[in-house]
Amino acid sequence: MESIPVYCISGLGADERVFEHLELPGCTMYPLPWLHPDKSESIAHYASRMIAGIRHEHVILLGLSFGGIMAVEIAHQLRLRRLWLVSTVRQRSELPPYMRMGAVLPLHKLILPLKPYRWLGPLENYNLDVETPEERAMVAAFRKSVDPVYLDWAIDAIIHWGNTRVPANSLHIHGAKDRIFSIRYVHPDHIIPDAGHLLVHNRSAIVNAILQKDLLQVKTIPTFSG
Repeated sequence: MESIPVYCISGLGADERVFEHLELPGCTMYPLPWLHPDKSESIAHYASRMIAGIRHEHVILLGLSFGGIMAVEIAHQLRLRRLWLVSTVRQRSELPPYMRMGAVLPLHKLILPLKPYRWLGPLENYNLDVETPEERAMVAAFRKSVDPVYLDWAIDAIIHWGNTRVPANSLHIHGAKDRIFSIRYVHPDHIIPDAGHLLVHNRSAIVNAILQKDLLQVKTIPTFSG
């Protein structure tokens, strides 16, 4: 049987290492890397440029955190086999108030992860729910290598994101203790108890079970255009 292509978009300033514990039999995983943005580029236009990196038809798209927001934007433009979302939101109303207020009051600058300041490391690790030395080193590497132009653009894109359409063919997994996107505001399909924002990495066995079960249905689900 032909392998199902799964394209993965990581979180803010991160890369495919966050998905290293995922096991999806019958699938081939492809990282969809972040691009350097134009300063005034819209999120929809950025999504259209990311689509150019998808080399297969009828793919599954997996988005984590800000990568989930971007995956939703891509789903509005591209026919997908399935949309998997982890530790993210599907529409603006699910953003926590401090993000929605970010266009007026810059509270988000104190809470959103991966600002390139060493003294913010412990706070960022707490918000991301870093649990192990491996994860601490991984997040520190992300923080050190993040493109500041991309970071400023991405934070602005999040706080001004206006999406109100939830893609019909999506599956959303979220942690009950997520400190970035609080469970108080999101409406996921699966809630993982005692899990935070990095659940795709430190609760991968549970995530694998959910996605592997969903794969059995994906074969019969028609593609959609978002």
